[in-house]
Amino acid sequence: MARFSAIGMTGRIRRSGHPAGIATAPRPIGYVYSSNEYNLVLGAVVHTFIDHMVNDKLKQLTEYQTKVAELQQSIEEERKEALAHLHEHYGFKTPGDLIKALREVTGAGRKGRGAARRRKHARITPELRQKIKTALQSGKTGAKVAAEFGISLPSVHNIKKEFGLVKSRKKK
Repeated sequence: MARFSAIGMTGRIRRSGHPAGIATAPRPIGYVYSSNEYNLVLGAVVHTFIDHMVNDKLKQLTEYQTKVAELQQSIEEERKEALAHLHEHYGFKTPGDLIKALREVTGAGRKGRGAARRRKHARITPELRQKIKTALQSGKTGAKVAAEFGISLPSVHNIKKEFGLVKSRKKK
C-alpha cells in the first residue's frame, strides 16, 4: 500500500514528486483508501478546484472593471461634446450668453451663503492709525477701540506694538 510523505511548505502533498500527491501506479480494483489517504487526495483536488474557480472569477472581475472604465470614459466624452454645443441648441451665440441667461433666471450670481458670512476686510489707513493711537493714549481699552473703529482686536494690538504702546512684561 502506497503511503504519502508529508505536506510541504506550499501546502501541497508530496509523493514521488507528483504535485497532487497521487500515486502514479494504478490502484487495484476494490482498493480501499485509508482515511488519511482519502483526506489528502480529496484536499488536493478541492484545493486545485477552488484555485481555478477563484482565478477565473478574478479574471472575469478584471474584464468587467476594464469595461466599466471604458464606459465611464465614453460617457465623459459624450457629455463634453453635448455641453460644448448646448448654447447653440437653445439659440444662444456663445456659452457666456447661456450662462448669463441662466443666472438671470435662477437668480444665481455671486450671492450665496458664503458671501453672507464673509466679513469685509477693514482698510487701515495712516489716518486711522493715528486716530487709534489717540484713542489708546486717552485710556480706552483695545476691545473698545476695535469696536469703535470696526477693526479686529489683533489689529489694535499690532498698532499698539507699532507705536510702542505695549507694556513690557516684568521678568521674574
